[in-house]
Amino acid sequence: MPNLMADLSDYQTSTEAFMQALKDQGVKAVVIKLTEGTGWVSSTAAEKIRNAVKVGLIVHCYHYARFWSADQAIAEADYFCSVAKQYGIDASSVMALDLEEGSNPAFAKVFLDRVIANGYPRIDLYTMASYIWAGKVSLGAFGYKINGWIAAYGASQPGVDNVGTWQFSNSYPIGGYHVDMSYDFSGYYMTEQGAAQTAKITTSGWLDSVAFDGDQVVVSGWFGTDRAKDKPYHYVILTADGHELARRQVDLTDRPDVHTAYPDIDAKCGFSAKFNYTKDKAGKKVTIYFRYTDDPAGNGNAADFTADHEFTQNLAYLDGRKSTIYTSKLQLSGWHATDLSIGLKYRFLILLADGKEVQRIKVDSVNRPDVAKAYPGVYGSGQAGFNGEFDYPDNLVGKKLQLVARYSDDEGGEGNHVDYWFPEFEGPAKPVLDGKTTNEVLADHVTVESVGGKQKVTFS
Repeated sequence: MPNLMADLSDYQTSTEAFMQALKDQGVKAVVIKLTEGTGWVSSTAAEKIRNAVKVGLIVHCYHYARFWSADQAIAEADYFCSVAKQYGIDASSVMALDLEEGSNPAFAKVFLDRVIANGYPRIDLYTMASYIWAGKVSLGAFGYKINGWIAAYGASQPGVDNVGTWQFSNSYPIGGYHVDMSYDFSGYYMTEQGAAQTAKITTSGWLDSVAFDGDQVVVSGWFGTDRAKDKPYHYVILTADGHELARRQVDLTDRPDVHTAYPDIDAKCGFSAKFNYTKDKAGKKVTIYFRYTDDPAGNGNAADFTADHEFTQNLAYLDGRKSTIYTSKLQLSGWHATDLSIGLKYRFLILLADGKEVQRIKVDSVNRPDVAKAYPGVYGSGQAGFNGEFDYPDNLVGKKLQLVARYSDDEGGEGNHVDYWFPEFEGPAKPVLDGKTTNEVLADHVTVESVGGKQKVTFS
């Protein structure tokens, strides 16, 4: 039977049953995505490691490259190794570099050299066969032997000489899921070593949510570490562009769910803080710190968990459009919420015809609890609704119309502003009401009411 190895990342389940299904179908080892760049760590790797070990699978890890310089490659390698050590991965595990689009292959050796220097001698390189064929990377250019883990799908062989491990499928069926599967020709990933010892995870954290409550933003998550000893003060700190924006001292809350998943982390590790949402946060990538410290002011000797959140969302939806014949109006309704609207108190709807503005109207915000529920992390989502009514003369019928929703700090709708451009639509036709022409329509809903001695018919 060939040596099968599964590649697992966050979108696959982490359960013990799934790991057992892997083993039952002949898989001997797993390589788990642990980190990416210097700001992302898998939220499921710890559980995957623990359950893989429980069923007797051999565990290895990989890092997805984002580096474009030698300094970045070193920083990413340090990050990868630091997280691996926190998760109980020892020097017997293979530490692989996943090199794809979005990074510079020229610095792969810098990364792998740094991993070795950090105490992980068993390194490997994962890439596509097409990268090798194009000359972007060479397995013989590292100054030491590389096993070579190469992806080539829909082929009878990897198509690259001297490959140790071949990822031959990205949809191998296991237990109701599809996984990336490899043949380990060399047996490089098959050696029973210390990687199969139970991982003791003593440091981990996660940013659960960033949600708005009116003009305040609530940051919640958890962080547990054995480095919290003698650090009785707890803070949530926000920074952007290297400058501190705000900090709050907090009391820890109980997180039994965390303790269940991470038995070596204390259950009292929940962090939550509320901050005023201000212009200095809008449009920024904000780094959020969960901190243990020995200093009442939040400085001193500290243990930190960090995560990034971007206050840049700009979302909208056009719920409906309706033309009225007797008043020659075009009614448009929907919602528009954006993190960038802080301080922009005026709202406008702008109608374009064939790319040129034809009308502009000021509108009031409409309460939309449905939008707030669906998008709690977008500023102003609870008051994102709008209803607008435009003049709709005959010369707009059949034109390419487009709606722009705008927040502005100017009463006329100029000044500082943020827009959302909806897709173009064709100006709806108007029925002819001349007393001679008969109009027939198919509609889901029809209402009739008396207006000024005439009958108003509404259909949709």
